[in-house]
Amino acid sequence: MSGPYRLRWFEDGDLEAYISGLNENLYDLYDERRFRWKFLHNPSSLGFVSIAVAEAPGGEPVAFNSFLPLRARVRGEDFTVVEGCDGFVSRGHRGAGLFQETLRFMARELRGRGPEFLVGFNFAGSAGAARKAGSVVSCDVQRWRAKPEEISKHGLEIGGISVKPAGVDEVQALYEECASSNMKLHVLRSPEHLRWRFLGSPRRSYSLFVVEAGGDEGYVAVSTDTDDQGSLELSIDDYTPTISMGPVAAAMLGHILRLFPNLSEVSALTPSGSAFGSTLSGLGFSPDPDVSYIMIIKAIEDLEARGNSLYRKGLELTDIGNWHITGSDVF
Repeated sequence: MSGPYRLRWFEDGDLEAYISGLNENLYDLYDERRFRWKFLHNPSSLGFVSIAVAEAPGGEPVAFNSFLPLRARVRGEDFTVVEGCDGFVSRGHRGAGLFQETLRFMARELRGRGPEFLVGFNFAGSAGAARKAGSVVSCDVQRWRAKPEEISKHGLEIGGISVKPAGVDEVQALYEECASSNMKLHVLRSPEHLRWRFLGSPRRSYSLFVVEAGGDEGYVAVSTDTDDQGSLELSIDDYTPTISMGPVAAAMLGHILRLFPNLSEVSALTPSGSAFGSTLSGLGFSPDPDVSYIMIIKAIEDLEARGNSLYRKGLELTDIGNWHITGSDVF
């Protein structure tokens, strides 16, 4: 690393610089409430605020990279990972390799402390820097968007499928039922996680629904927010694989559009090649050319590497087909 920078973990006195830097470089409105929700109220906390900080000479914090702890599950086993999010390098200090150094610092400091690997959803520029620091690429994650009138053209009145409001306990029970037979790696939807993610969110208003089709039940979580012009936008944030099927997704969207008649737009995030992405494409959604991410993975504990692929106990982490990822997993 060029320059006499010092790497350390976040301290209380960093909060003002962190918030102002995020608002200058990444967010339109990041505040202490969002910070406290994400890093202090997170039920998967490591016991400290896991944000790496780079100090310039004199002690000024000039780069931050956040590593959000999450519990993951695969094949009935639960374990801890961290997700990279909410990072920036201040102007005047870019080009010194600080982003890569925060990744290396994180991997050194967290080794033996619980998290097995880092997963991140990065823009192209930061994904390239992450690869220089030893991360490998898994896939692209695309945002899909559609106007309600575009969705309505595709025949959303589907018989035999019901959509009903649900609470967290009902959703969590459906998750456990699904997870018992779903062998894909995913973020653990514990009761505590669901309440934190959907009921505690400081920014968006969430609604949960049970969807029943042909005797099979699943759930979907959607959220609403207003844009700068005051228009109401809705995002499909979480769902069980049942929702990915065309008729089920169509019926769900028909219910949503009736429930929220004043929507200006509906959106969702999906990994490349996902069944839900194909379904959305057939229901009037188009990829947003301005919003896409690259999913990266970096080992913290020992993982098996084969070329550009990483494996955990024989499961290829870099194969997106082995993951169940929804918009609620992208922080």
